[in-house]
Amino acid sequence: MKRLFYVAFAALVALFGITFAYKNHQAVSIRYYFGVHFDADLALLLFAVFALSLLAGYAAASLRGLGDRRQLAKIKRELRIAQTLPTRPARTLPEAPGAAPGD
Repeated sequence: MKRLFYVAFAALVALFGITFAYKNHQAVSIRYYFGVHFDADLALLLFAVFALSLLAGYAAASLRGLGDRRQLAKIKRELRIAQTLPTRPARTLPEAPGAAPGD
């Protein structure tokens, strides 16, 4: 059921994208620094901006995940070291003077 939902959603998004490209087929002129200039279709330009933003978001999430994985590896290493350390039995405290045994 979940897969069917994803397929239907992807088809709806694709249909929306195709109809948007059909309705907005005019050329757009892009000028940038240092004389960079090119003409592109509006739908193509919007798709490129969307794709670049997805890549930027994925890169940012990957960098954050990399830090989390390093921290997890460090904690696992510390846990392994702590598990290999010998343990000593708990010390028993001497009884207070004048106390009855078992108090």
